[in-house]
Amino acid sequence: MDAVPNKPNYRKAFDLLNTAMEMGNNQAKVLLGMAHLTGEHEPFLLHNTTRAMELFESASQSGLPTAQSALGILYSTGIGANSSQSKAVLYYTFAALGGDSFAQMALGFRYWSGISMAQSCESALKYYTLVADDVARKVGNAGTGQMVLRIRLIEEEEAPQNSPLLDEDLVQYYQFLADKGDLQAQLGLGQLYLQGGRGVERNPKLAQHYFSAAAKAGN
Repeated sequence: MDAVPNKPNYRKAFDLLNTAMEMGNNQAKVLLGMAHLTGEHEPFLLHNTTRAMELFESASQSGLPTAQSALGILYSTGIGANSSQSKAVLYYTFAALGGDSFAQMALGFRYWSGISMAQSCESALKYYTLVADDVARKVGNAGTGQMVLRIRLIEEEEAPQNSPLLDEDLVQYYQFLADKGDLQAQLGLGQLYLQGGRGVERNPKLAQHYFSAAAKAGN
């Protein structure tokens, strides 16, 4: 007899979240607030922006970054509250200091485009770097760090020609990956040897070798 896939039990999930909220769990308040805000789980939990605002404000008093970030969204858009860009920036700033990636991205974009604050590429870079570092750390912890390294090769070979030389160990690592059939590495090395630079001499023969390998793999 084939196994029947488990179906989501939203009613039980929201009952448990309500119990957790009553016990003082602030993350449960944020999750319930998001459900009220989007209304995507009706009829189990009704769309109610006023209730969402109440839950976010309650959770934010504990300093929870996700709650502060949610309030930043509401004040920024005027959903459930009168639009106030100054309050949005305030909540985004607190949330970003607490490590909330969404708030960091929001501030990065605001600094980059000069929305409700003086334009500052330096400040935008600071916040975007925090997000990038967090993503890289999570990818590494998930055991998929090779993905970051494979992308890095493309970035290296697209860098200006007066940039520092490529690390020989890095090139050898990608050669190893390419020989093992890694498509990204094959394409990156093919482009690298086709154009040359960064301490790597042009080598059309090797470029053809890696491009051919990628083509045979279906690229």
